[in-house]
Amino acid sequence: YLIPSHTKKVNMETYQSWNVEWTKYRQEGINALLKEIYRKVKARYPQTEITVTITSNSKEAESRYMQDYRDWLRYGYIDLLIPRAYVENQKELGKILDDWSATIDTYPSKFKMGLITYTNSNRPLEIKPPEQLIREIDALSQAGMRGFLIFHLENMSFIQLNALKNRFLMSQP
Repeated sequence: YLIPSHTKKVNMETYQSWNVEWTKYRQEGINALLKEIYRKVKARYPQTEITVTITSNSKEAESRYMQDYRDWLRYGYIDLLIPRAYVENQKELGKILDDWSATIDTYPSKFKMGLITYTNSNRPLEIKPPEQLIREIDALSQAGMRGFLIFHLENMSFIQLNALKNRFLMSQP
């Protein structure tokens, strides 16, 4: 049996090499799973869209969660990628959009950003001012996005809903 011991010397080079291989193996497994899900679902239900939502930090998505979103988009394992841009303020969203700009430009029809209706994800939740939600949506549009998703609608206020309705439905010709 191998018993962990704090006295045993660890060769960091070997460990790092194994960690790279292990991470790659897990990432390839996720890719293979998505590819297979896509193939099987589309064979039976061709109109169904396969979507994936991930963290808004692209580097963390790849390194921590093994989410190889570039290959998912490049090889068609998904129809739509949705990073969750859950931000407290507008400045945070600007950084996220800068981080994703190349992906937005390369895959405009396969990329939408997810927004959230509240701030302070620690309890108690605070409903975002409707003006902030609209500014966030406008920022997505200015970044070249052709749509957005709003998550956690159960926390959406009537004030937010009416502001969105007035901004987007009532302004239609």
